[in-house]
Amino acid sequence: MSTEHADHAYENARMGMASILGMVQRLEHAQDQDSDCGKDFDTQAEHCPITPEESEAGSGWGASDFTLPEIWDEYHDQEQAEQHIQEDALSIEVRDNEWATPGQAGYSPTQFQILLTTGGPALRIMGELDEHQEPRRAWLEYQDWGTPWTEYHGDNASQDALLAYSLCFYFAA
Repeated sequence: MSTEHADHAYENARMGMASILGMVQRLEHAQDQDSDCGKDFDTQAEHCPITPEESEAGSGWGASDFTLPEIWDEYHDQEQAEQHIQEDALSIEVRDNEWATPGQAGYSPTQFQILLTTGGPALRIMGELDEHQEPRRAWLEYQDWGTPWTEYHGDNASQDALLAYSLCFYFAA
């Protein structure tokens, strides 16, 4: 395996993890029922612990977009945050003995895969499901042309963020 391919795939994984962290930060912020910042655009800076600059990663917006009330409201909408995560994935698969699409399998899956990017480099979230077919453990893997899937352990790796991201999907057979 060439160093160029390994570095390229690793950098893609680092950027993918940063995007996941941003989307999960947005989701958790929207889920925070104690926060008043999403309720009143005119006093957002006074009440909101997350500034637009901190919210840029994974949000799809630039800091200047947050000066518009409709963008501010959309950022703080939990359903919109979950939908943003769901639309980020290319495919979802579950397996017990073989891979299948959720809802097709006639068994209780124990593993899941969320494909995020394909080609060179490729990125996916792998994980284990509990007895209720909900994620209990997740990890990020990357690969490039001609290289094996490798687990990502970068400085921004977060199993908590990967689990929160994964919980936005339905895995039951």
